[in-house]
Amino acid sequence: SAHVRLAACYVALMWLQGLTAASNNQAWGCRRSIYARTIPKGPVYLRAFRWFLFCSSLLLLQKLILSRLASLEAASHLQVGGCLLRCSFRVQLALTVSVFVQEVLVTALLQCCCGLGADCLGRSQLWVRIRAIMMALALLLFLMSVVVMVWGFAKIWYRLGLALRVTHGVEVRPDLLRKIQRAKHLALQQVVGIIASSVSSLAVVGTSEMIIIYVNVSLLPRAIDAWVTVWYDWVIPNSAPWLISVDILANAGAAVVLSGAHRRAAIPDARALHGRTPFGSACCMPCLMPCFSHAYHKGVRQSSMAHLPWHDKVAELASRGITLDGLLRFYTGLGHRYMPHYSTALHTTADVVRQAIIPESKASQSSLASVLMSGKCIYPQKMVTHTWRNLFRDLVAAVVADALGEPSFGMIAKLLEEDVSAVEQALRCAGRLESTYWICAFAVNQHSAICGSNPCRDVDPQTGLVHPVCDCGAPKFYNETPPVSPAGMSVDCELNKFDDMLAFLANRNRCFAQVVAVDPSLNLFGRAWCVAELAEAKRLGMAQHLKFRSGRCLVTQEAQVRNLRIEDMSASRMEDVQQILAKIPDKAAFNEALQDLIFNQNSGLLAAWLRLDTEQQMGEAGRILKWHAVGSDAVWRAWDIE
Repeated sequence: SAHVRLAACYVALMWLQGLTAASNNQAWGCRRSIYARTIPKGPVYLRAFRWFLFCSSLLLLQKLILSRLASLEAASHLQVGGCLLRCSFRVQLALTVSVFVQEVLVTALLQCCCGLGADCLGRSQLWVRIRAIMMALALLLFLMSVVVMVWGFAKIWYRLGLALRVTHGVEVRPDLLRKIQRAKHLALQQVVGIIASSVSSLAVVGTSEMIIIYVNVSLLPRAIDAWVTVWYDWVIPNSAPWLISVDILANAGAAVVLSGAHRRAAIPDARALHGRTPFGSACCMPCLMPCFSHAYHKGVRQSSMAHLPWHDKVAELASRGITLDGLLRFYTGLGHRYMPHYSTALHTTADVVRQAIIPESKASQSSLASVLMSGKCIYPQKMVTHTWRNLFRDLVAAVVADALGEPSFGMIAKLLEEDVSAVEQALRCAGRLESTYWICAFAVNQHSAICGSNPCRDVDPQTGLVHPVCDCGAPKFYNETPPVSPAGMSVDCELNKFDDMLAFLANRNRCFAQVVAVDPSLNLFGRAWCVAELAEAKRLGMAQHLKFRSGRCLVTQEAQVRNLRIEDMSASRMEDVQQILAKIPDKAAFNEALQDLIFNQNSGLLAAWLRLDTEQQMGEAGRILKWHAVGSDAVWRAWDIE
């Protein structure tokens, strides 16, 4: 993972410090000769490089801790000093670069002046005092950052203790108690690790360096000069190599352990999984883009988008986003204001469309998003890819899970059954009620397409009755209904523009992302339009967030997904399948690329589920704190669904 790679860089930096220390028998240059009137015979530039490495290691250590705190803050919506630490980090970075540049310039001037026989400029009080003050300021900022980091993790440790005490009064699974205990132990581990690493680094290297600089430029009182002289004339030369070795090994080991690198499971060899060259290799990395017809992307699409009525329709369709507040208002109305017999455990999105969405939008003959948003144009922040055969409750839960940064939606689905107010409170605390999403069931005007017929005679799972059809009398538009674009596709049809709409929204908002609400049976990966949306979002470089009901779904259904073929996929309308297949001249290459899109160990949709590093674990701790703040016992009872 990225976090473990950052920890590996820190370990490599500590190793490089060891090499530079061993390359000079003066033990990190801690001798009076550095500021003597004559230039030392050793490599004078090496000292500047060593100081730069030392400060860089402190900065990288803070970067590692910052990434963990950022993950925790994002998941818990608590502030534990992350903003202050980021500001301090930037200032320290600027000071480190400035000191390094000054050290190199002064050394160069010293050599030039000594070569000309002039007095050594190393005694210049101005230059050396400025460097000393900047070094001291950088170390003081580091100490301040250490205090803030320790306070942040201590605060998390305390709050996790409160959450643990709350769960003792509620009937919960032992797994949850163990998870909270592990999170609490992890926070304490971070506190101990930060203190130990910081103290050892500053005591071994920082203190020695600063004493030498301050004594040689007369910034320390001469009353303690004798003690300091003993320190760097006898203690440092004899003990520094050993102390430095211990410091480097201790920090490197702590980086491995505290980052969670030692806990990461080995990824199976792709050859063993697929029986061929791994998808992740550079020589055989199939791309979804070439799998689609070149004529389609360069000809059909461009000619359609250049057609003004087509573009206007795409823009209109893209502006039908819905806020989470509107989505929850609609959900809480199910079973009361409309669809009185609604059952969270039985009714799918298709059932809700037929018996709630279509009737509620009948009067205006528009999309339900327009009704719920009072006709306002709402451009969404994310698009939701889902299958209508999934439970509607799970669709709502997946969207809420994305807004709250949850890795799965099983717990939220349970809360939507037992305590919707807890979900609303969590969204309100996170400031996510106004987050906007594009959901086809709400955004598409069903009265221009499917409301007037039920060709498959789908039935209500609760009553056993065939879904009624709408008698609104609105005109219907299908793939080839006139008027048509230059590419021969209907302009007014709203069912043939999803890929163009994705491109429009991605071009309008660079942060536009895709949420993939995966059903427990993973049937989404067998639906033609869903796969087409996944491929198009990947081609556009959009961020893709996969939401499973739980990790168990992936484990139990993985073999089924590995056997997916585009030729076997289905859609509600046969013409949609034909339209999608027509875009794919090389179906074997597309199938291989689809497997790579899902299972690539580095960039696949499932890659996030393979992370076991400390950054992700801190995110789990943040999740516990976030739901603890909601203050509902239903949260802990629902946690056993995970």
